Amino acid sequence: MNVIIDFASLRERMFNDQLLDGLLGAHRREMEAADFTLPEDEYLEGKQALAPILSPQQLFLLEQAETLCRENMKYAMAFAFFQGCRAFFQQLFSRKPLEQPFHSLIVEQLLTMPNMAGHGKFYERHNRVQDIYQTLSGELNPWRQEHLTSVESAWDERLYGVLRHAFYLGYCQAMDSVRNSDGSRPSPDFPEMLALIEYELGFDPSRDIPRPD
Repeated sequence: MNVIIDFASLRERMFNDQLLDGLLGAHRREMEAADFTLPEDEYLEGKQALAPILSPQQLFLLEQAETLCRENMKYAMAFAFFQGCRAFFQQLFSRKPLEQPFHSLIVEQLLTMPNMAGHGKFYERHNRVQDIYQTLSGELNPWRQEHLTSVESAWDERLYGVLRHAFYLGYCQAMDSVRNSDGSRPSPDFPEMLALIEYELGFDPSRDIPRPD
């Protein structure tokens, strides 16, 4: 049995479009509860404004950029989930746990250079998307460029939302695995650990945290 291939297949089945759509839905409901729908509203306005003025080739490029953004979100979803698991076990066992696990394990490791360059295809897709936006922006009149910026910003906002929710999902999954075990060691203060993560992620404890559909 090829363990590497089997694990890759398992990973593909776990982190699929259904889970991604669920995380996007959780992010959307969170934004709606906070009355912060501006990025998605401007995205729709931007798409509607660009549709009649872009050439077929330009529309194809824009569609390609959005497809690449979604592919990167799938990669980011899996990465953030496992980093969330890692964050929990670091908090549980490390004598010096990370003060800001999400920033250290996600922002610095995936969204910031030079570490971003270590994520091969993610980095390549990111650069291709930036090239497409730059090309399209250069072909638009200045007063039309804001519509393209709205599309780009919405995808960035979605990516960050997916990262937050996938990280939290992985953290909670790891916590549940320990909470439900029959270990004899003293029980950690799970509520306090979880509260620290929720605080860093910006989740409002007064509201139910949206879960994937």
